[in-house]
Amino acid sequence: MINKIARGKVEDIYVSVHGDIASPGKQQLLENAKALMRRRTQGAPLNIIFYDASSADVWGDA
Repeated sequence: MINKIARGKVEDIYVSVHGDIASPGKQQLLENAKALMRRRTQGAPLNIIFYDASSADVWGDA
């Protein structure tokens, strides 16, 4: 699937993160994202947007 993302046409990918994205434990996640972005060699660049998982209101106000 990663190869399809790298070769695909999707321009933005949103990734939810639990906790502080700058914490040492999240460094591998950031490095993997950067590597995936570098693999996009044709077409529009790939943007990976990280957001705080606690900010997503996926179930709405029940």
